[in-house]
Amino acid sequence: VQSECFGNKRTLSIEGYAVRIHTVEGTQSHFHSCFSNDSRQDAHATHAHMTKLFSHLKKEKQFGGCGSAPWEDAHGCAKQCRSALTFYLLSLMAVKEECVIDRAVNASSHGECVVDELNGSDKAFLSRCMAVIGAPETEHEESRMKPSSLIGAEELSFADECAKLCRKPDRIDGVTGCMKHAKRESNAAVNKRFYHVQESSGAKFIGDEFEVKGFPEGLGTVQCYHMRADCDLGVGKIALRRIPCACDSCTQQLLLPWDVKESDPAQQPRHQRASNCKCKKALDDWNDWSIIDVDPKDPDQENDDVFEELDDGLHALAISTADQVEIGNYGAFSYSDDREQGFYFLRWESTPFTAQEPSELTDFTPSVKVNAGELVCEGIWLDPVHRTCDWHTIGAIGTTAPMKMVVHANLTLIPHDEESNPLPRSVSGTWLRGVKEKNP
Repeated sequence: VQSECFGNKRTLSIEGYAVRIHTVEGTQSHFHSCFSNDSRQDAHATHAHMTKLFSHLKKEKQFGGCGSAPWEDAHGCAKQCRSALTFYLLSLMAVKEECVIDRAVNASSHGECVVDELNGSDKAFLSRCMAVIGAPETEHEESRMKPSSLIGAEELSFADECAKLCRKPDRIDGVTGCMKHAKRESNAAVNKRFYHVQESSGAKFIGDEFEVKGFPEGLGTVQCYHMRADCDLGVGKIALRRIPCACDSCTQQLLLPWDVKESDPAQQPRHQRASNCKCKKALDDWNDWSIIDVDPKDPDQENDDVFEELDDGLHALAISTADQVEIGNYGAFSYSDDREQGFYFLRWESTPFTAQEPSELTDFTPSVKVNAGELVCEGIWLDPVHRTCDWHTIGAIGTTAPMKMVVHANLTLIPHDEESNPLPRSVSGTWLRGVKEKNP
């Protein structure tokens, strides 16, 4: 983060993100700048900027979906990168986006990477735009800042005006020259730039205080430079270790699937020591993962911002799931019912639609409340076959299913076949004939 006073008591805060996007066509390097009138430089602002960045990347289909794992190389003070609030907000972000966020914290000073280089160039450019305000011959030039933005006019945000000036084509795409410079331009550190404006009201969790618990003896927040927020860990839990390592062995270890039968997060395969880590001889057990709890200092603290963030994540997930629904296909959604092994199944009978008024779905036990504006879809229940584990038949009862609870919208079911997929022997006699008539 860089914050610079531009005169006349106007302050602009700039936080930059250099993003590398790996595709089958190659690697693209983009740079995102978040402008704000608020000079706040802490975990609140960083979380607000990350939310805006992730929203843009999802819109461009460059990030998102279960299993996404962005790697971050952060530069900043402990208040921004290694505070209890930072850990909590990272875990919240991971759960909301259904991803894993790996963050390595480097030097706490400025001027050491492309982020500060490009932020510095923006600051110099904006200073030149303000320097020509008094020149009458530049009144109609695009690179001239509006004087009203410097006197605190409510209708014009200083950050909005700065972002508008920086969004000029020659700054977003870079200055291009003749053919002899084509190779140098193609190898530029940044291929494209994006500018976002963060309103002061966008920073959440103001005034909230959190504390970390569960550190082993001799380890604390200031010793940990690698943090991992995992959606499987849930909100309020984060994995920490001293030294960031992304060698092949550590990377493969972190990609191991989550063992649902293991209740202790510290014993999960992905949190174990990599056997062939390049730093093994130097670090040994000194760099093992520690699973830390992050809790509010006030146990009675209720934060509407947490519920709002998670609700936004559920709504985005519901939209993504609804796009996969096809009439006649099958869906599954999670529910805490031991009789159904935690899942209900149904056949889709309509395309998803928006609920026009609040309602209560009594097909579930307990019932589920649906608010107006939520996505739902009509379907027919699949009935479980008695004395079997995974067999179902098409039922006769229709239902309306909330899309936010759907875990799979296009489930593949294997039909009954006497040779390749016969019914279990536990289904026999009259019961067997009745089941076959329903085409399981």
